[in-house]
Amino acid sequence: MRKMIATIAITASAIIIPSTIATAAPAQLPANVVASGWIKQAMAQTGVPAYWHDGLYTIAMRESGFNPNAVNNWDINAKNGVASQGLMQVLPPTFNAHHEPGTSWNILEPVANVSAAINYIKARYGDISNVQQANPSMPPAGY
Repeated sequence: MRKMIATIAITASAIIIPSTIATAAPAQLPANVVASGWIKQAMAQTGVPAYWHDGLYTIAMRESGFNPNAVNNWDINAKNGVASQGLMQVLPPTFNAHHEPGTSWNILEPVANVSAAINYIKARYGDISNVQQANPSMPPAGY
């Protein structure tokens, strides 16, 4: 702890009141807030418009619960030896095919993962509005 001095101005004079204020480490941001930042970085990297954010956010929430290290070891892809990975649960071949230049080649790096997912969505669906998994009003579905 460190001592700090608070100064309160009263009319033309000042009163000095000593106080002790504990300093603490900054609180960690919630996972969804951090994920939103990664999504915004990937959107800037890939050049998609702002309205894509909410759909990408929905996909990240549904696919990984905002966990950038998530690996799906139970679905049919995993049983066939190709597990979906990362924030957007991208398959390694999809990540490699849709990798965004200038981002990491590590599939678990969040901005690279989201950027590859964006490029995949653009190639397969044209627009985020055509992806059921991105629509929070629709039931979850693979993308």
